Amino acid sequence: MGQTGVYAEQGGGGGTGILYIADQNNVQSGPDASNTIYLQGEDPIYTVADPGTFSIEIRKRSNYKWVTHTSSGLPDAFETDFAYITKGSTAAIFQLPASAAVGDTYKIVGYGNLWKVQQNALQKIVLGNIQTTAGVSGYVQATVITDQIEIVCVTANTEFYVIAVQGNPTFN
Repeated sequence: MGQTGVYAEQGGGGGTGILYIADQNNVQSGPDASNTIYLQGEDPIYTVADPGTFSIEIRKRSNYKWVTHTSSGLPDAFETDFAYITKGSTAAIFQLPASAAVGDTYKIVGYGNLWKVQQNALQKIVLGNIQTTAGVSGYVQATVITDQIEIVCVTANTEFYVIAVQGNPTFN
């Protein structure tokens, strides 16, 4: 999204500041009564200053908080909007949260070891016409260390859909 703006310095009580910002279609957005122009976009939004010129750049970045997960003997509960890169000597075990809101999303990128996603009572994970057994006996697990999965909660606390998968994880 490209935007340009016009900045004016006027003396004699005429005011100073940005007169408007225009997008690539020359649609102009001017300031409100408090001389503020609101921009919509994804973070980060920052300015780059040059003498007499300010540029504002809006870029999309990952919505996830990335962490490296080394294997452990106990399942680790997923944290909302976290992405995990698995590294370790034994399988990394993750647990769906017992309390999940619609839209909560989790991602695993296999790198150094296999992974497994376990469920709580009444929960299930769905990929197309494949789904896990509902409840604590259901799970999804990687078959090779480079398998990846992204899961989103679609029904609070109980139903999760796979929205992206790479490789061939198994569903039980």
